[in-house]
Amino acid sequence: MIEHVEQQQGRFERLSVLLRELCKIEHDGLSVAGKLLLEEAMTEAALGSEDAQIALDEAGDKAA
Repeated sequence: MIEHVEQQQGRFERLSVLLRELCKIEHDGLSVAGKLLLEEAMTEAALGSEDAQIALDEAGDKAA
């Protein structure tokens, strides 16, 4: 279970990095709708990473 959550957290963090890079490269060329979608995707990736960290913290608390 913990390993799976760690993998999920890593994926969300990687997705966040990729989205930030995309934003740096393409931000000026995106439409308003494209910018909003990119920002929403970045928010979701950050929230997913935070949720995974919370799950890991809770698992650690239970194990302790």
